[in-house]
Amino acid sequence: MRGGAKEEEKEELLQLEIPCNIEYVRIGDCQGLERLSKTFHNLTCLTNLEIVKCPKLVSLSTDNLPPTLRTLCILSCENLECFLEDKENINFSSTSLLQSLEIRECEALKSLAWSGKLPVQLKKLDVLLCPELECLAREIGDNTCLESISLWGCRNIKHLPQGLDKLSRLQHICLWDCPNLVRLPEALPNLHHLQVLIIWACPRVQNSIGERGFPTNLTSLSIDDPNISKAVMEWGLHRLTFLTYLHINGSNCTDAASFSQEEIGMKLPPSLIDLTIGNFKNVRKLSSNGFQNLTSLQSLVMYGCPKLKSIPRKEMLPSLSQLTIWDCPVLKKRD
Repeated sequence: MRGGAKEEEKEELLQLEIPCNIEYVRIGDCQGLERLSKTFHNLTCLTNLEIVKCPKLVSLSTDNLPPTLRTLCILSCENLECFLEDKENINFSSTSLLQSLEIRECEALKSLAWSGKLPVQLKKLDVLLCPELECLAREIGDNTCLESISLWGCRNIKHLPQGLDKLSRLQHICLWDCPNLVRLPEALPNLHHLQVLIIWACPRVQNSIGERGFPTNLTSLSIDDPNISKAVMEWGLHRLTFLTYLHINGSNCTDAASFSQEEIGMKLPPSLIDLTIGNFKNVRKLSSNGFQNLTSLQSLVMYGCPKLKSIPRKEMLPSLSQLTIWDCPVLKKRD
């Protein structure tokens, strides 16, 4: 009976006209597709699968995915509620090699897996513009291969999964426009391999940063906060001795007149090569005291500072080779 079932699946593949040795499949604009055929499990050479604009697709099942799959991208499937529908007794054999998962513009997505678990070999996880997402996973400690997590426009998510402190290979975290995300994990400073951290339009998360600080091995940090001048004293940016890129957006902050060491207590790390500062509505100067140790700085970008009148003298930034300024009208007039 089992052999007969396999023959039926092979026959279905022939009817679908999908070669058994295919490596990449894109399924797009299939208005009636509700679930993948189980015959996809027999595509043992398939490594890359893309599913786009299939409005009736509600979930996937491990029974329908080939065991060789390494990259899966699901875009604009408006009724997708769950990436994997399997319950507690989940069998990840069919996704055991999956390394990259991207889910974008799936408006009904609430969870990645009802079981609360993710494929164990996953290295890169991107969930973008899924406003109803409530949970990535309950526990992520078994995903020790995970290197990158990006959440964009997931406005309903409140918590990151437990176990982030066990991800010894995690190098990149991007949290963008997740206004209900409550806080960063307590273990954040212990993510010693983390190199890139982006926190943008996540006001509750930003309020919790000062309690823990940042991982000291960061090389790139981008962050915005309307109360940034108060918070920055607690961050201890000068302790980030490997930091080469820093982008600070004041989000129209109005309570600082000087982006400097003496006024808001900020010391910048001397390792900086690229520095971008924007949207400080009342900042009038970049005090020399805050920039005197930036001898490696090569690029300085300023924007959205309508009252800015002065920046450090050129001789204080001996390595500076690129200066970019826009929406700073007073400074331009003086130049």
